[in-house]
Amino acid sequence: MYRTIRADRNGEFSLASVAPGEYKVFAWKNVPNTAYMNAAFLEKYESRGLPITVSPGNNLNVDVNVIPAEPIR
Repeated sequence: MYRTIRADRNGEFSLASVAPGEYKVFAWKNVPNTAYMNAAFLEKYESRGLPITVSPGNNLNVDVNVIPAEPIR
């Protein structure tokens, strides 16, 4: 499952109606449109995602490290 959301000026975001399960959260400074859905692109960043567990009826607060924008080549 892929969901995207923009953080506010304080770097905060809220994501509602997430089904219970195991997920990995990524935060990019800038990412090409839908690149995160490409396995080859995501493979480079897999270790930088934050694993989380969503339980029924729980709210989570997480701190995610932002992945910097890649330099233009």
